[in-house]
Amino acid sequence: MGGLLCSRRSIDKDVLADRVAVDIYKLCKKEKRLLQQEWPRLLAYNPNIFRNAWMKTVHRSSSIKRTLGIVTDEEAPRNRCLIRLSTVVESFFSRIVATVTYDQPAVEEACKQLGASHRQYKSRGFQAIFWDIFMASFSSNFSPRLLTVGDFIKLLE
Repeated sequence: MGGLLCSRRSIDKDVLADRVAVDIYKLCKKEKRLLQQEWPRLLAYNPNIFRNAWMKTVHRSSSIKRTLGIVTDEEAPRNRCLIRLSTVVESFFSRIVATVTYDQPAVEEACKQLGASHRQYKSRGFQAIFWDIFMASFSSNFSPRLLTVGDFIKLLE
């Protein structure tokens, strides 16, 4: 998931290559299949995972609160924009998971389009760092004891 968020930003590939190998986020066939099998189970197990992640994100950043028009933490759970945002983000990732095994260039293009669409929100205070804050909030929904996809696949082999 981090790869999706990283690839959607307009980062100079030379700069990115200095920090990490560009191919690090590409999944092998087994990982893609496992991701597609487990995604519905994850959503069934924690149907509010995206909403919870956005609530944590709002609590972590006063800038995000201002951008979404949220004044206090208490009003966040009722904020229509935040509720709609969590639904839209979940739909985006579900669409990506559904197509990831079929067309990697299409996934990359969808991520680029997502990043480009966020330019219009810059005037409202949107910053690229918001996605990093969201990613940290999303990741905190998982137990640190959970296996990574790679670890899980090694157990299956």
